[in-house]
Amino acid sequence: MMAAARFRVVRFLLAALAATGAAYAFAAGGSDDDRMICKQGMETGTRFPRRICLSKGKWEQMSERAKRGYEEVRNRPAIETRR
Repeated sequence: MMAAARFRVVRFLLAALAATGAAYAFAAGGSDDDRMICKQGMETGTRFPRRICLSKGKWEQMSERAKRGYEEVRNRPAIETRR
């Protein structure tokens, strides 16, 4: 009986972590830019989280690209809608 209750608690906690899109990382040795970092997050269209493993350099590259895209959209001139 105690094991079943513990299993339910663990299952609930795992579901809560998956629902928040919690990310985790681990190092696999090597140089700082070569180490692999795995992140887990929710993907549109499925209830199951997806795990993506890339090098630290690739994650930083993707982050910079996203920041540049955001800045480009934010600094774009407004469209005149009145005539």
